[in-house]
Order: sequence, then C-alpha cells, then structure tokens
Amino acid sequence: MKRGKLGLLSLFFLLMGCQKSKPVTESKGLTPRIQVVEEMRVPDTLDVVALVQPDKEGTVQISAKVQGILQDIKVKVGDQVRKGQILATLKSPDMADLYWQMAALRTQVEHAWRLYQVKKELYEAGAVPKLELMEAEQNYKVLKAQLSGLEKKLSYYGGGSGSSIITAPVDGVVYEIKAQPGEMVSPDRVILSVADPNRILLALQIPQDRDVSLQKGQRVKLILAGRSLEGVVQYVGNVVNPDTKSYSVYVKPLCSDCAFRINQLLSVKIQTGERSLLVIPSDALLYKDGKFYVLAWQKNQITPVQVRFVSSLSNNRVAVEGLPAGSEVIREAINWEKP
Repeated sequence: MKRGKLGLLSLFFLLMGCQKSKPVTESKGLTPRIQVVEEMRVPDTLDVVALVQPDKEGTVQISAKVQGILQDIKVKVGDQVRKGQILATLKSPDMADLYWQMAALRTQVEHAWRLYQVKKELYEAGAVPKLELMEAEQNYKVLKAQLSGLEKKLSYYGGGSGSSIITAPVDGVVYEIKAQPGEMVSPDRVILSVADPNRILLALQIPQDRDVSLQKGQRVKLILAGRSLEGVVQYVGNVVNPDTKSYSVYVKPLCSDCAFRINQLLSVKIQTGERSLLVIPSDALLYKDGKFYVLAWQKNQITPVQVRFVSSLSNNRVAVEGLPAGSEVIREAINWEKP
C-alpha cells in the first residue's frame, strides 16, 4: 500500500513538471505561426511634408517705376495674371509734374503747327522769305519730338494725371505682396512678385534626426498622391527650424505637367536609394503606448521586444530596426498579446 502511494506521488510530480515546461501556447491549445526575421535590401524612403515654391529664376520682382504712395493693389496672392494686367496703382507728384508738362507742350505743338501752316501759305504767296518758313518748320518738329519723348516717358511709367499704374511684365501667379496701400514706395522697393507656375521647387522638410545624405545635383525618386516622379536636388539647407525640428531640401521635379500650385502643401515620400533592413510580416508588428514592438519566439517562450518602425513595404511587409537577423517572431501577434 505504501509502495502504491509513493508511485502515485511520483506520477503526480512528473505530470506537474511536464506541465510547467510546456510553452504557454500549448496551454491555450494553439500553435503560433513563427516567422524568421530576414535582412533585405529595401528602398530607403522618408515621409515628409513639402511646400511648392517658385524657382527664383522663374520669379519676377516688381517695383514702382517712380516714387509715390501706393493707392490700391488689385490682386491677391495666388491669383493668375496676364502680361500687361494692372496689378496696382500709386499717386505720384512726379507723375503730376510730367502730366502737366505734357499738357503744356501739347498746346505749344498745336500753336507751332498753326504758325507753320501760316508761314507756308505766306511763302507760297511770296510774302515771307524761305528762311522764315524753315524756322517755323524746324520749331514745330523740335516741339513735336519733345512731346513724343514725354508721352513715351509717361507711357513707360504708366502715368496719368498724377497717378501711375503697375502692370504684370509676364504671365504667371502672384507669389508675394510686400507692400500695402498707403505706404510710400520707390523703384528700389519690391511691391510684389509674379512667378512662373511651370518653374517650381519642392521644399522638403527633413527631420533633423534623419540623415538622408542628400547632395546638390543628386537624383531622387518622389512618390505623392499615388504618382511617382524623379527630381534633382537643387539646394540642401543647413539651418534647422526650431519649431518644426527640420531643415529644408529643395528639389526640382522633372515633369512637364506637374500641375502643382504655388504655396501648395504636399505629403511626399522621398526615396534616396537602398539600404539593408530587417523585414517582417505586418501582422507581426504591434503598437501600444506610442511604441512599436514584436513578440519574439525565444526558447519556446514569447518575449515582447521593442522595435523601430522604418517603413511599409509591398506584400504586407514592414521594415524595422532593433532585432537581430535570423531571430523569430510571432505572426498574428495581436492574438498572442497579453491584455
């Protein structure tokens, strides 16, 4: 009887020991799907915000041609304008002087023309010598040339009776307005600028903690709104914006029909090349409390391991950092996550 009790006790402890050594999965009656972490060459991409800005070479800075007080601005930022369209008007004492000079000179020209006609009739009648006729004709021609020059000057300045108009020198889009009605303006002060919408740059905002190793002249691949296009780096900024913790990289898109609007904000994925990263199925990645992690399968045990999400890939895969190549992770990890 004693020997029988000892045998039952031994069997009991043996079963308890077996249950203790079993993985948690078997106790649930489930078998985890295991995936080996692979190291692969994947596109090196970065999701950034880009601001559409005009190329400086395609932007015209517009100033007043005379000094005066800005009266009115007839356009706003983003407006499409045509060459010759009136953009602003200003009041100028200089234009008033020129206008009244022109009016007085026009009267003198009319008087000189009438005098010339009289001298011509008198000469034909033999009443005056030819020298008087030639002097009258010369005086008329000189005054007429002066009037023509003054009219051209007023036309160049866009002047009228004490006012001057500012017109668009090219077709384009109003990019900036740097003066307001009531302000004094002069030829050395820019009032507004008009940009060619077909000559633009994308100002990519690169986080300061990402070293993307971009250089001037480098070709990059851009993906935005499901569209893929190439671009060339024009300039890499070296000043970090303290508010956004980012610096600007200016890229010229290589497309003839980009259809971007100046000052438009875009979400852009930029690809600068390839690099070696660890790749796992997307269902092996978990997110909790602002962190990414996976459930690693180590010695028949599930161990949560924090990782850094890098990017999404095709075929329901993601690239991560923080795991050794060759390690194993649990697929459908959400089913194995502890509450």
